[in-house]
Amino acid sequence: MVAYVVNRDLVAWRVVDDEAVVIHSETSDYFSLNQSATWLWNLMDLPRTGEDLSAALSARYARPSTETRSDVASYLEHLTRAGLVLQEPESVPLAMPAAVAGTAVPRDSYEPPQLVKFGSLETLLLSGE
Repeated sequence: MVAYVVNRDLVAWRVVDDEAVVIHSETSDYFSLNQSATWLWNLMDLPRTGEDLSAALSARYARPSTETRSDVASYLEHLTRAGLVLQEPESVPLAMPAAVAGTAVPRDSYEPPQLVKFGSLETLLLSGE
């Protein structure tokens, strides 16, 4: 069983208005996460399976699990490729707390979790923007 967890050794982030900005310290790439992606990101503070994340997202937004399953799978693939999360194949993920899905009612309607890469922080700083 594969579990996913935030790559705390190489990643820094800050959440502002329910959306996260994430920076990879080795590549200096920086990313934005939309509201649903940020919510999932916070759950991956501990190892979680894709199924657990999908079920929690489905309950939170009252969406069909078939929809959230493919959305979460795509999101996790992007996070993994960017080196923002680690896969722990031998890990036994912790059970998702029952109250997770109902916490902090979303202010927006459902959007698939999305990771957007903006580029290199070094490039941004050198550009003077």
